[in-house]
Amino acid sequence: MYEQSLAIARETGDRDCQMGLFLNFGAAWVALGDAIKAIGFYDQSLAIARENGDRRSEAGALTNLGASWTALGNARKAIEFHDQCLAIARETGDRRREEGAYLNLGVAWAALGHARKAIWFYEQMLAVAREIGDSRSEGFGWTN
Repeated sequence: MYEQSLAIARETGDRDCQMGLFLNFGAAWVALGDAIKAIGFYDQSLAIARENGDRRSEAGALTNLGASWTALGNARKAIEFHDQCLAIARETGDRRREEGAYLNLGVAWAALGHARKAIWFYEQMLAVAREIGDSRSEGFGWTN
């Protein structure tokens, strides 16, 4: 279905639709256990988001890229993407995205064996969760 939708989006020149479809393709490949293929689609979505100046979608693609690299066991590469996402979240005032970036950075640093650095990111995540009243994420932050 995504392939048919993508063909129509390309035919009509609908870049926003293409961007969303690339995210969907990536998620489908993640679900099938192929993070490498997912990364290819997330890269395409990221390129369109940047082309369009769509910072929110750019941050979303960066989050997915970071998660995919984490799944592949490359936490250092994941950190690069999560750092970029965090910068955009701060710039745009997207507190939920900021909260998620802190969590993802904590997970990546923990995977590298840097517990103190991971704890710092989890603490930042907890602070944001409290500020925005996200008790579910606050609980998850305490678990980490």
